[in-house]
Amino acid sequence: MEIHEMISKSIFVFDFNGTLTVSKNPVDKEMLQLMVRLLKYKDVAIVSGRDIRYIHDLFIDLLPKDAKLLSRLMVMPTYGSAFYRFEPSSGQWIEVYSHRLSEEEKGKIIGAIRESVMKAGFQENFIGEAFEDRDTQIAFSALGHDAPLELKKAWDPDNRKRAIIKSFLTQTLGEYEITIGGPTGIDVNRKGITKGFAIRQLMEKTGCRLDDIVFIGDALFEHGNDYPVKETGVDCIEVKDPAHVKKLLGEVVSALEVKYAQEERA
Repeated sequence: MEIHEMISKSIFVFDFNGTLTVSKNPVDKEMLQLMVRLLKYKDVAIVSGRDIRYIHDLFIDLLPKDAKLLSRLMVMPTYGSAFYRFEPSSGQWIEVYSHRLSEEEKGKIIGAIRESVMKAGFQENFIGEAFEDRDTQIAFSALGHDAPLELKKAWDPDNRKRAIIKSFLTQTLGEYEITIGGPTGIDVNRKGITKGFAIRQLMEKTGCRLDDIVFIGDALFEHGNDYPVKETGVDCIEVKDPAHVKKLLGEVVSALEVKYAQEERA
């Protein structure tokens, strides 16, 4: 997609890990500055497999406390199973909706994952906790959430190991959505909740059209957790890493600044 086509979009939607930042690292100063410049002109949505606390800690809380700026930002954690917007009148982030799992459901999901890992022939040898309760989602890390990133990247680069675990999981958790995410993760949400669901909810809540949106993510390949966005028909840009995003955003915000400066002089 050409830059002039991108700047015609009204909503920029970003994946988080691998796109705006490296897993478990705060968004860096350069990326924050680019996002602030973008938010001056465009609405922005973050669609992530992670929960709202994670996105607050590593991104939202690092942004300037500017109500006008924050009111342009929407956050859809855990594949869109929740939706948050900033309310300028109260100065607070509000929950628009949330599809929470019950404690009974969480226990069932964790038990099914443990059984499926065992059936798949993988040992439970975790570094840190293997399960993370994200309220609307149970997230499993095959090596443990505290395992070094390089170790995680080397464990299942083609997703084949987790595909085996997922095949067993679908037999016992057929009423839930099971997504392979990140280098070692398997995420379980309510049925139908994928990043494609997030895009449809974004359209419903904002009134925007499909062609108003551009999505930027690093896992748009088939079976990647961004792939359901591509299936909605939204214009998508696949990026390699945050450095790639910075280059792209630098061109976008520069073009926007020139465009609006010209309009002001006209």
